Amino acid sequence: MKSQPGTKIYYTTDGSIPTAEKGTLYTDAVVVADRNGMPNVLTAAENIKKMYISGSGYDYVPKADEVAKCTVIRAVAVSPDQEMSDVVTRSFFVGNDVKTKYAGATVASLVIDPNDLLNAETGIHVLGNKYDEWSKTSEGAKIIRAREYWDYEGNYTQSGRDWERVAHMDYLEAESGSVEFSVPVGVRVRGGASRMYGQKGFNFYLREEYGQKNLKYPLISGDLDAEGKQIKKYKSFMLRNGGNDTEYSKIRDVFNQSMLGDRAYSVQAVRPCVLFLNGEYWGLYNLTEKYSDNSLENKYGVDKDNVVVFKEDEMDEGQDGDELLYQELWSYAEKDFTDDAVYEAFCGLMDIDSFADYYATEIYIANEDWNPEKNYMLWRARTPDPANPYADGKWRYMLYDTEYSMGLYGGGWGNDPAKANSFQNAVQQDALFVAVIKNKAFQQKFLAAIKEIGTKNFAQAACEEKLNEYTSIYKPLMQDYYTRFFGVDTWNRSKFDDTVQSITNFVKNRYRYIISYVEQGMK
Repeated sequence: MKSQPGTKIYYTTDGSIPTAEKGTLYTDAVVVADRNGMPNVLTAAENIKKMYISGSGYDYVPKADEVAKCTVIRAVAVSPDQEMSDVVTRSFFVGNDVKTKYAGATVASLVIDPNDLLNAETGIHVLGNKYDEWSKTSEGAKIIRAREYWDYEGNYTQSGRDWERVAHMDYLEAESGSVEFSVPVGVRVRGGASRMYGQKGFNFYLREEYGQKNLKYPLISGDLDAEGKQIKKYKSFMLRNGGNDTEYSKIRDVFNQSMLGDRAYSVQAVRPCVLFLNGEYWGLYNLTEKYSDNSLENKYGVDKDNVVVFKEDEMDEGQDGDELLYQELWSYAEKDFTDDAVYEAFCGLMDIDSFADYYATEIYIANEDWNPEKNYMLWRARTPDPANPYADGKWRYMLYDTEYSMGLYGGGWGNDPAKANSFQNAVQQDALFVAVIKNKAFQQKFLAAIKEIGTKNFAQAACEEKLNEYTSIYKPLMQDYYTRFFGVDTWNRSKFDDTVQSITNFVKNRYRYIISYVEQGMK
């Protein structure tokens, strides 16, 4: 470590920001040793109690040797007049055979001030004061009595910029073991009900105020733009914990999206990524493209300031007045689509192939966590640009969070999830689809789309090949995850093979049932 003459260097190893008061004065070489097996810090019992709901099954206190570790060092130079330099953060993996242990994955080391995670008032990863306040309400008391953990509120369920904290990420390719980039990032806890799990998901944001406006790196191989070129610039990305599939395999959504890349809607590119948080193993995640105005600009060439995105019936990207565009679209739920003129007008607002493909997909996979107010997202260019076919002012869909599908929890239907009549479910809960499906021309388009999805996208041989590929990569990586969050003797460990088998069975049996439901339902 070097600094200007007359300055002193102070450093920390717990993720906190070093200062002359809180840091250790650097006087000689810092020894970076193998920390594996050393006492847990972030995952110590007193911190687990702050982070997780007692008795929920997500509050396992791991033993020291169940948490792999790296060494994180944050250093700052302080001048005689107490001016501080920028903080330098580095991660060192000693005693970890990254190349072998995390084969097939990337590795991210996230370093953040522990207070930003654990402080009762401002920490983003704890129950905290928000839980204390909520637990005293009548609603909170009722949910606590019922132990409905997915509806608990706490600091970790808060969202928005106020709950974003500044951190630093070192990112490695396991194959080479070398650091690919080292950047400051904003971080938030992400997800819906999956925030209750021990392993929570995270969103990351590059911001000029943090020191770097965007990330210029091919972060997710296979993340291609509309011309088939690898995307090499990111403003944001996320680490998904697997959503409803967090505890089991983490592959359901990854598998679904990987099989559907040729349909007329957006899918998310994904890579498996192992996270270390303040030097402690935090499990396997899916490094995933985050939909945004920036990602749509990168993928489709539509100016981000011209992008309108609605997510779960609310504007996610856009400006004042864009609500009228969405309201215009949904006004068609009240129109008579047996009139072909109405259908033709609707096709002027909606990429009808995207509409058909999207609904056919969600219905085919029997997604039980999907409706216009849940895991539903679409976008358009506000102002048409004749030079860009994706800026034609038509709405297009974006697929995400599909893991609650293909009989994730076994389902009913005579213990055969492939029998699920999700076409009837869609008709009952989606007024726009109910209206459009009455048009004879759309019925034929929809039937063709769902048949092709079943026979081509989810062809049994192709699915088994993909599942074998994911099993070879994810199953070994999941073993440390099971141990870290549930212990060595956990029932979760058997669920990976169960997941693969349930998907295989669904794919094998689904086509004949759903096509029959669709044909009967459209009569």
